[in-house]
Amino acid sequence: MKKNLISFEEIQKICVRMPNWVGDVVMATPFLKNLRKAFPHQKIDLIMRAHLIPILEDFSYVDEIFPIYDKGWRGPFQSAQKLRHHKYDLAFILPHSFRCALTFKLASIPIRIGFGGALHS
Repeated sequence: MKKNLISFEEIQKICVRMPNWVGDVVMATPFLKNLRKAFPHQKIDLIMRAHLIPILEDFSYVDEIFPIYDKGWRGPFQSAQKLRHHKYDLAFILPHSFRCALTFKLASIPIRIGFGGALHS
């Protein structure tokens, strides 16, 4: 297993794939607060289901929130194409899902952190 050191100085754009359930989104807010403490000047965006966005739309620890529509077999490919345009340096994938991990792998985000398994880290 290849281990690379992360250079925090090089990270400018971060995205977080939020969980798919209301309670899990709420439980992830301490993570977001601590992420902002660790990266006070970097851009932090959230990627989440559209119906969950109102929960965090006034959350001051993130810069932007984008909806993800990854239904169907084309979903991960279409979502990855949209994510690729943002040129994120780092992604945190909170759902333990192969489909979510695949989307971020296809988006060519160089550093992906999530649950262990294929395509996550």
